[in-house]
Amino acid sequence: MAAFNLLQDMRHLVIIDLRQQFDFELGHIRRSIRADLTTYARVLVDNLLTPTKQFASHYEGDDLRRVLFVLPNDQATEMDKKIKAEMEAIAANLQTVTKGLLSLHKAFWVKDFPKF
Repeated sequence: MAAFNLLQDMRHLVIIDLRQQFDFELGHIRRSIRADLTTYARVLVDNLLTPTKQFASHYEGDDLRRVLFVLPNDQATEMDKKIKAEMEAIAANLQTVTKGLLSLHKAFWVKDFPKF
């Protein structure tokens, strides 16, 4: 339910999709960014530091950010552990680089489920 609520107001949300390219294209989530475990941190920070118009907030001076990770069902547990272990360092780095002007407040995860 948290993921559904996040998708209703996307101005504070960056969606990082870690599924394979085929699954990303097949079940594309609007405004999501494709990445993998080796690139997701850089993609996330780069997007937060220099957001494109597509991902920018509608409000000037808006510094609240959340990230939603879309994980492939077959690797969700391993990816979840890795990302959780690195998220605090990523958020701290973001605070340092922006001199406290930009914060990553929350990270959410959602698994991609096979079709019924």
